[in-house]
Amino acid sequence: MSWMVRGTKTASGHAPATALGQAVGGCLLAALVLGACSGGGSVSAAQEDQAKKADAICVDTQDAVGKTLGDEPDKEQAALKTAVDKLMALKPPSENETIWTQFTGEMNNLWLDMLDVSQSLDPAVNDRPRAQRALDRAKGSNQEVVRLAKKYHALECAKGFGRT
Repeated sequence: MSWMVRGTKTASGHAPATALGQAVGGCLLAALVLGACSGGGSVSAAQEDQAKKADAICVDTQDAVGKTLGDEPDKEQAALKTAVDKLMALKPPSENETIWTQFTGEMNNLWLDMLDVSQSLDPAVNDRPRAQRALDRAKGSNQEVVRLAKKYHALECAKGFGRT
């Protein structure tokens, strides 16, 4: 392509690609492919230990929450609050600290959503539309918890809380 005169166009009407442009494009493509493939790599012993601790907390919480998120909001929010406190007390290893922070933050959101459900259904408040909106948010938070737990390799936490 170097034989073409500057400013000319190919038959398709585009400027000719240069060797440098092709090299940069190739590097970007390789970076994207490698980046997309790097998510499922191995984890350190420290992160594996952290994931096991998180999983133990999640199993206890899953048992307390039961099969359906929202069936017993008072009990569920209390169990989620306990889990959040325990998870946030753990010091994450430096690798994947960002994912850990996102995971614990989303667990906190899930607890706050379920707290809102519980408070909305309190007889003194009795705001069922608000409770439903909060439950819908909780279900979205639960899905995000699942996604982040998978990324962190906390496989029990990746099962979520309640199954609906």
